[in-house]
This record gives sequence, structure tokens and C-alpha cells, in this order.
Amino acid sequence: MAENRILTMVVQGMTNDASQRAVARALLQLRGVEEVLTPLDVRSDPPGAVGSLAVKYDPIVIQPGEMRAAVESLGYELASMQTL
Repeated sequence: MAENRILTMVVQGMTNDASQRAVARALLQLRGVEEVLTPLDVRSDPPGAVGSLAVKYDPIVIQPGEMRAAVESLGYELASMQTL
């Protein structure tokens, strides 16, 4: 049995409560996502507004690419992703 992992995501345009809630809600609907911690950081200075979050997930059930797709389906772009 694999242990849960943490994925950090930096999301372009996710800088307010409404956008953070929308992204968290979309991720929490995915099977295998256990918890979403947001915001880790919000920055609105150039070169663009970004927000970051952490996702606790079961790597047996879901892969980072599936979470990326869920965020991008909302119209956001991922600036980076990193598994801790």
C-alpha cells in the first residue's frame, strides 16, 4: 500500500477566494484526492498573477496529470507542479 503524496501546484490566475474555491472543489471531486490546502501563496505582481496550493493524494488512485487536467478544464494554466 502506497502512502499518500503531496503535490504542489502554482496556478496562473488563481488569486482570489472564488478562484481558489473553484480549483479546490474541482480537485476534491477527483477520486484519490484526499485534501486541498489553499492558498499557500498568492502573488499578483508581474509577470502575472499566480496562486499556489498543495494537494494530498493517493498515487495508486490518481496521477498528477489528471489533477492538471482538472485545473486546466476550469481555464487556468499551471505554471508549475512538484511532488513532495
